[in-house]
Amino acid sequence: MRGSEFYAHVNILNREVLVWNYRDFQDRVIWLWTELAKHYKDNKWIAGYNPLNEPTDSKHTRLIGFYDKVYAAIRAVDANHVIFFDGNTFASDFSHFGDAHKRWENTAYSIHDYSSFGFPAAPQEYVGSEEQRTRLRRSYEKKRKWMDERGLCVWNGEWGPVYARRPYDGDATEAINKARYRVLKDQLEIYKAVRLSFCFLFVQMSDFLLTFL
Repeated sequence: MRGSEFYAHVNILNREVLVWNYRDFQDRVIWLWTELAKHYKDNKWIAGYNPLNEPTDSKHTRLIGFYDKVYAAIRAVDANHVIFFDGNTFASDFSHFGDAHKRWENTAYSIHDYSSFGFPAAPQEYVGSEEQRTRLRRSYEKKRKWMDERGLCVWNGEWGPVYARRPYDGDATEAINKARYRVLKDQLEIYKAVRLSFCFLFVQMSDFLLTFL
């Protein structure tokens, strides 16, 4: 069960994430997760709770403080379900989490392993060269470094290339998607080697179609 994206709640003029500036906004989110945990605490079909999707906190410390509060609120009513915490900066950065994990029991940590090679503005066509595969692997390893150093559970909550569609990309559609399939294949090989659990996100950006698998 996943939460909303904090970066979406912003001041439209300067793109400031207002939720970090107003305690009331955070309290509302914590209240909501408390009620959800009360409702689902005995439901065995629910794997766990993901309070924030792709948070962005420029100061880093506010996110950790929020996680402490929402963790305490959920655990007060539900000690059984897993809590999934996304890394900062769109679930890519755990570098400021320090020893926070020592306060959180039955918790997993979620990365979103999107590769720039899988996006429309890719730095270059992905052909699966040794250099490109190394970049792919290093990007993934950097995201999970904090967890690996502490022996913590890693969950890849989102990943997957963005696919072209003929109505929008014309005759280039097949070539674009061949490159994206190579990204998909090489990422799968990385995950298979370490037996990583993941949720695949199928994206077609032309009409922002999202499908979770």
